[in-house]
Amino acid sequence: MKIIKQTNRTILFDVINPERFDLINLMAGIEPTGKSLTDEKIKEIHSHLLVHSFDEFLKKFAPTIYSYFDADSKRMVYTLERPMGIPAQFVKEIVINKNNNFLKTFIRLIDEKKSSNKPNVTFNYESMLEMLSPQKTLKDMKRLNKDVNYLAKESMKLESDSPAKLKRLKMLSKKINETESYYNEFPTQIALMIGTIRENLVAIEAAGRKNGGTPAPALPYFDGDGEMKSLAFRPDQEVPLLEVDDKATQLLVSEIEERYDMIEQRRRNAVGIREEEENTGLEKVSSLMQELVVSAFTNKMSSKLAVMETGKKVEMFNNYSALYNTWQKDFIKVAKPVFERILGVKAFFDAYTPKIKGMAPSLLVTNLPIEELVESQNMDKLRLYLETVNNKTDYTDTIWFGIVPRIELQRETSLDDYTMEMTVDFAEKWGYSGDYDDDDLIFYSSIDTLQNLLDGIKKYKIQTFFGFETGEESTFSRMATDGAGPYMEKAEEIAGNSYDEYAIACFPNMTVVPEDKSRVVTSRGARINETGAVEFPKGLENDVKFWMKGVYVGAEFVAAGTVAACQCPNFLKTYLKKVYPDFPGVRFDLEEDENALRLPIVFAKEISGFTNDVKEEIDQSKFGFVFSSDNFTLDGNVVSGITVMSARSMHMDRRTYRSVFQTTRRTYIERMMAAQLRNKDERNIRAYFEPSGQISEWMKFGTWDNSIIREGERVELESIAEGQCDIRIESKGVSESFTINITENE
Repeated sequence: MKIIKQTNRTILFDVINPERFDLINLMAGIEPTGKSLTDEKIKEIHSHLLVHSFDEFLKKFAPTIYSYFDADSKRMVYTLERPMGIPAQFVKEIVINKNNNFLKTFIRLIDEKKSSNKPNVTFNYESMLEMLSPQKTLKDMKRLNKDVNYLAKESMKLESDSPAKLKRLKMLSKKINETESYYNEFPTQIALMIGTIRENLVAIEAAGRKNGGTPAPALPYFDGDGEMKSLAFRPDQEVPLLEVDDKATQLLVSEIEERYDMIEQRRRNAVGIREEEENTGLEKVSSLMQELVVSAFTNKMSSKLAVMETGKKVEMFNNYSALYNTWQKDFIKVAKPVFERILGVKAFFDAYTPKIKGMAPSLLVTNLPIEELVESQNMDKLRLYLETVNNKTDYTDTIWFGIVPRIELQRETSLDDYTMEMTVDFAEKWGYSGDYDDDDLIFYSSIDTLQNLLDGIKKYKIQTFFGFETGEESTFSRMATDGAGPYMEKAEEIAGNSYDEYAIACFPNMTVVPEDKSRVVTSRGARINETGAVEFPKGLENDVKFWMKGVYVGAEFVAAGTVAACQCPNFLKTYLKKVYPDFPGVRFDLEEDENALRLPIVFAKEISGFTNDVKEEIDQSKFGFVFSSDNFTLDGNVVSGITVMSARSMHMDRRTYRSVFQTTRRTYIERMMAAQLRNKDERNIRAYFEPSGQISEWMKFGTWDNSIIREGERVELESIAEGQCDIRIESKGVSESFTINITENE
């Protein structure tokens, strides 16, 4: 790999954060009629759009949901782009990173399901989705509380001028800074309030079960006659809420109170209210919320919560639980497509799992919807970029693969669907109280748009993995009943076109949370029963909940990540026995022998497998890049996770579709010839195929798992004419002929 150092850079034709730069606007002012971009411009584009890991992707693109509070409806309004006409100080940016509860939950679901190796029908999604409840937020705060209090108290034990104290205080400052994320955002404050009040009500409920009353904390003592007495806690009187000699906690309380006050004052300043103004209608900054924040991170209890009547606590808990649930439901309705793209990128990078890193995949994100990218002037700029990186003999920045997500998958509507259309009145009459599908904010690209893109970039030989819309319609379960027919019918328009071998249909999609198991219970309603005791009645009708309607990962991300990973010899060496370190995996065939069973895929099995009819349907034509959820054994062990069943493009060879590796290898040979043959006359071209030439050198390593030309394959030069040469490769009795334009990349 001394000449071509990488064969796995991939381009993602999608938008991640519309507020960040995209490929087209980074080329503003450049005439698309030029021959090439400058090295400086390529460097600038890559500094904004090229990533080498999932962490770098999150940092560079900072996927963001925008929100503002609507005073009339008392709801948070969420948008994918910065809302127009709303002052900046009223708009909150929710940056989706690894600390986001939804993303953490989805990632953990994928990991836990893979570890359990359970299919969707038996996996316990409900317990995992509890991570999205306010109680989980409170648990995270308590964990941070332990860190903060430990560091605070340990620092007090050290000498005032010691380096150890300074080091400990730096760690403490960092942890206290982390606490701000829990009271800097209003929805998180609501979660804190719900969680704290719930804990208090649970204690009251437990006390009621034992003695019919509420908790009555007291200090026991013996009087002069030896009788046991108690000094009861009276919240209506001034009682010290901290130990007087607890200096560390006193400092913590003061620090967090000051930070909370500053944040609240900034919020008031944003609307022009100053601290000294009176009669504003706003409460003083010191409040129940401030006390709850302080109590969450210190040992000081909230006096306001202590004196609050139980009935008021129940009312606040129920009201804020309903409000929080509505906000969460509104958030995921808008943000779900963003999470699916993020999880897709993570799946792409997670496919690469070598013991020692080598040719790691990289991803260039256009950050633009393909509907905009295929517009005439934008397409010209895209081609200018590709002309620069793909059509020169320096292949350092060459794009080899592409990803296009969410192509619309339309099935023929049956007669029953027309004649039996359900009305809202009918649904409500039969007790339905949920949302309707037409409320979902998910957008898909048409097959025509995909074809426009493929036709526009076919010159640059980018093998593009495209997937279909996410949802229950494109899952393993649906494919088990419908077969591959719907995918084949949708993609057949591509076959027979000049770009068909660079188009790879990928299916089915991976399920993170199935639609019918996407119920999220954020809380359970509280009430005071006829005896005056607090209780949390069980039953579905008392759950405060919403439905996410399923979360999925496009098969195109998994397929592209798998093929990109297989290009690295270090990756192949981790799972195969005989890998030559200087060869990329351009000839590696996922369908050959047990290759697909040996290479891991991060997603677990979803169903018990496909029927023989479905498998035969795919085997007959070898259509698409297809994943299987069947049970397999390898070397006496059960293979965990899904596997690759077929890895084919849309180009038909005789009665089957062409293997993905055939196009990759052909492109590699073409680029190697362009790079190695400085003088491209007939004599040098023929020498390339002679016993001392490069082709013969590759054939010496035909028994290696990643050989360029396998043992038993024949490569022959058929003809040469005006910078073009016709080559034929014979493999397993199948002959493949193709033409190489060796002057195209000069």
